Amino acid sequence: MRAKVLRREERVLEHTAQPIPLLIDALGSIRDEIKKLEAEADVIRKKLDNLEEGKYDGRRYTLTVTQNTLISEVDKKALLKKLGPQKFLEVVSVSIEKLKEYVAPKDIEEVVKATKTIKRFSVKEKKDDSR
Repeated sequence: MRAKVLRREERVLEHTAQPIPLLIDALGSIRDEIKKLEAEADVIRKKLDNLEEGKYDGRRYTLTVTQNTLISEVDKKALLKKLGPQKFLEVVSVSIEKLKEYVAPKDIEEVVKATKTIKRFSVKEKKDDSR
């Protein structure tokens, strides 16, 4: 197992010494590999989907199956009544997407402030064969 990790680290170090176009291609290749692996994992998850909650042993790994609630809704009227307007405003959050349904884009700029920015990388394979 340790040898596999070292090879991956060496692979990353090898990539970082390359010019930007090669780094971009390396990132795209890695993302393609991840997509394929995620698709394989999805197929396997579907086959395991009927398992009850609990632990299951493989030869090398142990699988733990748990069930979580992903969607919960708050009764906003009841919460407002319970907390009062001031505390309610401290607790409540507004979805930007939902806000777009009620407020004009120019007005959104006046009431929304950016609190954090992140850099995202989107890599897509070129369609032409002139590589």
